[in-house]
Amino acid sequence: MAKKGNRLVVLLECEKCKARNYSTVINRVNQREKKLKVKKHCKQCKSHTMHNMVKI
Repeated sequence: MAKKGNRLVVLLECEKCKARNYSTVINRVNQREKKLKVKKHCKQCKSHTMHNMVKI
């Protein structure tokens, strides 16, 4: 059975309004120094914007 300690919960924060809309799980082994950037829909901005990774 795999170890459960390799997963890390992070929040995705909108670049425009700084609202933290989404949460996701990343693998610590594969994502060491990389910052996750995803284009998602922001409810406050009401548009598709880039969301950056923020640790909890």
